[in-house]
Amino acid sequence: NDTLDALTKLYNRKSYENEIERLRKKDRFSVIVMDVDDFKKINDRYGHPYGDRCLKKLAELVQRSFYRIGTCYRIGGDEFCVLSGVVDEKKITAALRELTQEIEKLRAEDPMVPVLSCGWQVCSGNSENCLDMAVRAADRQMYANKARRKGERSD
Repeated sequence: NDTLDALTKLYNRKSYENEIERLRKKDRFSVIVMDVDDFKKINDRYGHPYGDRCLKKLAELVQRSFYRIGTCYRIGGDEFCVLSGVVDEKKITAALRELTQEIEKLRAEDPMVPVLSCGWQVCSGNSENCLDMAVRAADRQMYANKARRKGERSD
């Protein structure tokens, strides 16, 4: 199937780009971006098979937390995205909270499992470049969260 990512079974980059094009015509949607913290370190330290297992597991948790809200994609090596018609911030934050709790449960069993940094943005109102702005804003928020977490632990 050329719409799915082989490893994670989430939708792939090509599917994501197709959906982005479709969303350009819509005026209410949300973008949630996620990125695995220190993934290169995981691969270097524990090997790619372990890194792949982590990605698969994290993708499952993303899917489980967000399937009611939107469509989940793997858009890069260690990057995930959810595109959604849901613009209710409470629903989005509840799904993010669920995801965080699920990851913590997983880390209780295996502390080596990395965490995800997330960022999100809601678009409502028909502006030509709303989509691009939303993706950039979500990205910025995700990197700010990642930096904050890095500051909290000094490794």
